[in-house]
Amino acid sequence: MNLNDLIVEILKSYVSENPEYADIYLDQINGIVRFDNEINGYGAYSNFTLKHDCLRFNGASENSYGNNGYYVIMEGRKYELGFILAITDGLIEHLEIYPNDGENWDGVVRLFHLSKSPPA
Repeated sequence: MNLNDLIVEILKSYVSENPEYADIYLDQINGIVRFDNEINGYGAYSNFTLKHDCLRFNGASENSYGNNGYYVIMEGRKYELGFILAITDGLIEHLEIYPNDGENWDGVVRLFHLSKSPPA
């Protein structure tokens, strides 16, 4: 597994959790032509380049941040990773992945799953 695998799983979770926007999310996810990933010593960012003809969010969703209630539970971490997706001018722009325990995440993707509950 690598960072792109994790990012794709996270993006797919937005489809299932936002049925009213599922078509837009799917179109944009399928329209990603490039991931620019950055491990920043604390967490990670992934900036997206999309095809120009993707469906766009509008209204209040056009410029927003989305958290869909999921966490990343990853092997080797005591606490979960959180994430937030930025939508700018109607397109997914970047995804930020961050540790919820204040302990830096090295960006190495280990066995993981998404959960709505942080580990006990």
